[in-house]
Parts: sequence; C-alpha cells; structure tokens
Amino acid sequence: MTTMMSESKISSMGEFEKPGPVFEEKETTPWDGEELYRNLVENVTDVIYSLTEDGTITSLNPAFEKLTGWSRSEWIGRSFIGMVHPEDIPQVMERFQEVLKGEVPPPSESRFLSKSGEGLVGEFTCTPKVKDGRVVGGLGIIRDVTRRKHTDELMERSRDAAKRLAQARGILSEVGRMIHSTFNLEEVYDRIAEEVRSLLPFDRMSIDLVDEEGGRVIVRYAAGIFVPGHQPGDVFSLAGSATEVVTQTRSGLMIQTEDREELASLFTALVPAFEAGIRSMVMIPLLSKEKVIGVLLFQSTQPRAYSDQEMKLAESVGSLFEGAIAKIQLFTERVRAEEELREFEARYKALFDRTLYCIYIHDLEGRFLDANEGTLNLLEYSREEILSLQLSSIIGEEQWSSVQKTLEEIQENGSQKNPAEFKFRKKTGGEVWVEVEASVLYREGRPYAIQGIARDITARKKGEEELRALSLVDELTHLYNRRGFFTLGEQQLRVAHRMKKEMLLLFADVDNLKWINDNLGHPEGDQALIDTANILKETFRDSDVIARFGGDEFVVLGIETPEGSHEILTNRLQENLRAHNTVRNSLYTLSLSIGVARYTPENSMTLQELLVRADASMYAHKGNRHNAHSNGRTES
Repeated sequence: MTTMMSESKISSMGEFEKPGPVFEEKETTPWDGEELYRNLVENVTDVIYSLTEDGTITSLNPAFEKLTGWSRSEWIGRSFIGMVHPEDIPQVMERFQEVLKGEVPPPSESRFLSKSGEGLVGEFTCTPKVKDGRVVGGLGIIRDVTRRKHTDELMERSRDAAKRLAQARGILSEVGRMIHSTFNLEEVYDRIAEEVRSLLPFDRMSIDLVDEEGGRVIVRYAAGIFVPGHQPGDVFSLAGSATEVVTQTRSGLMIQTEDREELASLFTALVPAFEAGIRSMVMIPLLSKEKVIGVLLFQSTQPRAYSDQEMKLAESVGSLFEGAIAKIQLFTERVRAEEELREFEARYKALFDRTLYCIYIHDLEGRFLDANEGTLNLLEYSREEILSLQLSSIIGEEQWSSVQKTLEEIQENGSQKNPAEFKFRKKTGGEVWVEVEASVLYREGRPYAIQGIARDITARKKGEEELRALSLVDELTHLYNRRGFFTLGEQQLRVAHRMKKEMLLLFADVDNLKWINDNLGHPEGDQALIDTANILKETFRDSDVIARFGGDEFVVLGIETPEGSHEILTNRLQENLRAHNTVRNSLYTLSLSIGVARYTPENSMTLQELLVRADASMYAHKGNRHNAHSNGRTES
C-alpha cells in the first residue's frame, strides 16, 4: 500500500487533530482509521515532526525522546534551528525554504545535538504542509544515521592507512634496492635521502659510525642543513653524547626542544645543530651482531616534528642501512686484509716452500721450472710430474687466451696490475679457482722466467655463486624472486623484441592465504605457497621464467606462446590444481586467481606495463569469481 503525508494531525505529544487525515490513501484498505496512524506514529523508530512556517516545532513522536534524550515538551513550541549544528544551519534553512515554496527537496544529512551533548547525524526529509491551498509549514522524518556515518569514516580511514602503508613499503623497497646496489654509499646517498624525504620529513639526514673502543664518533654521511663539526669526516667524543645513550640502550631516542640551555645541559655535542636551526631529531641505532655500529639521525627545524609513527618509520629505514654499513665495513676490512697479505707475501717470498700458497716458476715459454709444496698439494702432482708439464696443461682451453694476454702484460710491465682469477686443472681432472699474482724474474738484467703466487679461492667463488643465487631466488619456494624475475624477464623481453617473438605473462594470486595463516598457522600457509610453486613448475616449461613476486603473488613469463595458448595453459593449470586438491587431504582447497597479458612485437610494451595489465586481469578474474559465488554459481 503506497501512502503519502499530506497534512499534519499531530498537535503535541502525540495528540491528533480530527479534521483532515495525516495520510492520503491511494487505494482503499481495511487498515483505515485513526488508530492505525496513531500506532504508526507512536511506534516507528524514526522521528516524525511537524513545523510552522517560521520553523516552530508543533509536534514530535516518542522516537524523538529515545534518540535525543530530550522530552518532547522541552522542544514543542521552540524553533527547530536550535538543535541543528551551527555549521549545518545554512543548508537546513535552504531546504526548509524550498519546502515553504511547495517543493519536496531530496533527503539530506545534517548534524544535531542530543541532550547529553553527543553529536548525532540525521537524514532529514520534509514535505510541505498544506492547508486551504496554502503551505503553512512542513511535515517530515528524521532517520538516525550516526552509526552508519561513523562506520563510513572508519572505513575511509582504513583505506587511507592502507594506501599510506603501501606507499611506505614501495619507498622502503626502493631505498633498500639503492642501498644494497653498491659498496660506495656516497654514490647514492643523496638519492637515498630524497627518497626517504617523501616518507619522513627532515631537514638533515646523517649517519654516524660508532668506535666504542676508541671512544669516538665519526660522521660518515650527511645530507641537508650544514652543521659545523658534524660534516662527513668530522670526529667527536662518544662520552656524554646522545649517541652514547643510543649505544648503551640500543634503542631509538627522540629529542624535541626549543630550549638551548636545556639541550646544552643534556648533550653539549648537539648545541651546534640547535644553533643551525634544528629543533627536533630522531636517532636510530644501527646494529650488527648485537653491537651498535652506527646511528642514523633525522633532524628537522620544525618544533615537535616527530611522533611515535615517525620513529617507527625511521627504524624501518635504519634496518635497511644496518646490513649495508656492516657489509661495507666487512668489505673494507677484507680489502685491507688482502692488501696487507700481498705485502706480506712480497716481503717473504724467500720462504718459498714454507707457505701454504701455491708458488711456482715457469720459463717465458710456459714450462714449469719449480713449484712449492702448496702447488703440489693443490694440483695433486709430484714434483717430477709438474716439472714435465707446461702452464697450458693446467689451464682450461676456454681460459688460455686470457692467460696469454696476462703473460704478455707481465713480460711488458714486469708485473701485472691486478690479481687475475683462473681455474687450475688437477691431475685427477677436478678444477680449482685460484687468484694469481705474477711477476717477471730477472737474471743479469734480462727476464728469464715468471713467478706466480696463487691462492685457492674455490670456497669464496662457491660462496659468491651461492650469494648470487640467493639474491635472485626466493628462499621458501626456490623460484625466482622479484629481483630475479625482473633480471631474467628484461633479458627475455629484449630477446623477444629482437627476434620478433610473442610472449605471455601470467599473474596469479593464492586465494585465501590470510585465512590459511590465521586459522591453520603460518607453516600451513608456507606449504600452500610451496605447493603453488610446484604446480606452476609442473604446468609450465623449464624455459619459462617462474617467480614468486611477493607474498601470495606469482608470475610466469613464457616466450613463443601463440595467440590462444593462454587458454590451454590456464586450463592445464586448473587441472593440475584440481589434481593436487584431490590427492592432498587438506582443510582448504588450494585455488588461484589468474590474470593474463600478452606481448607482441607490434605493441612494444615494457615488462612493468605487462605486469600492470596482467594484475588488472587477475583482479577482474577474482571479481568475476566472487560475483559467481554470490549468485550461487562456481567458476574456475
């Protein structure tokens, strides 16, 4: 039954005037009668009100008291504007003027106050109240939407927080990439500072190295405001400094003051920064093996510029620098140790047979003239056997041309500029990596032989290979990681473009991984990722680049995939998933949301553009599956 309010029957506190109905029926119904209207008005949860032309409230139903805490008698006879939030009065008055003109404005939301002072939000509707053909006021409904508005605001804040988190992760990822791309941070420090500035406000960012044994602090890197005595290369005492506090507590320190004397009484070493305009700072310890090796400082000229949130972001940035600083120190120490070792070798060459290094001598044609015990043990030859050989006998054919160039350089210059790395072949057929330094031996002022000093670096080379593999391979699934995918994917893209080949990029997302982790535990979540990796390897070719892109995302890049083959591949992938779920007795069904993008030589897309298209396709697939599930259908 459709009804319309046309004329007020409410006069006060629920009393009804008998002339004229409150509702105008569009059709006859057995529910006519004053009792029906009274019950509706008395029991409805929305507030029903009536107003005169000047906005005076003439009637309110009981829902008003439940919603606002006011009694109806406190407001009947008063202007309704008194309970409207001051900022919303212009909007409300504009709507009421439309009503007085005989118009019915659309519902609008306005704020009003309860008796307790709590702010409420109502959805107001108002229609003209007509008598004798003239508008004499308004009749309307107020629906409480306070809780809905609060929920909407919470959701909006959650979306904003998620967006900020994603942005922070992207910046931190880029900063980490730059930090770990070099052994010389000076080359990229200014670029790193600019990236970090978009995440964390500062006017100066610096890194101080801590020498606890020497009781000193060395300023290593700095970007931003100039602070005397605190520029790269400057040194100050550790004792009594804020850096000492950070070193002892191994935790971050936040200092925000506008009182120079207060700062001077605490940390004298920070006074030059204060005089340079610094008013706020955050200090983050850089740890290596549970020891503070340095401090990362963010400083701002703004008072109270930092909060706990900025402190956490600073700690995230600091964690990226920790490994890099430790790596650089280790690298520097290793270089220094190797230089000292080479000096030692040059000083004690006379101890020919007493060293563990391989020392050998061959003539200018490459015939061995002598070799120490280290050489014999490494290559597993006897002295007689080695003296019957030439250098080319223990060097692989693929390296011989490089060795010949090195020998020519040595004969021309008397020694080689830098150590060379070669593979020596053992008597038993195995190979060892060696680092060789060689120099010319003279007799009566004329070169007659070349002396080589080689050290076994097989273990180091193996470690380097493992490190290279680790940097490109995901530890959990043993697929390529994000870096490995981009490294190989860019190569494949260039090949495909040059050879005019088509490529297919598949983007897959493991469904419900968070549910698995939360309800079954992270070991089960890890197993889901491992199972997904195995299914992808089973589905695609060895020549395809398969990678765990991060979290629950996987990506596959295949070359020479003709148009339409993606349907075959995705069907095969779904079949393998179904087979896996059939065999594995699990508390969940492993499933993937899949997106596909195609590369052809004509469209000339970048790898990043392919990823964006495949990602969009994947989310569309996920949405279709969700809609299908909501409609009671299933879709693979």
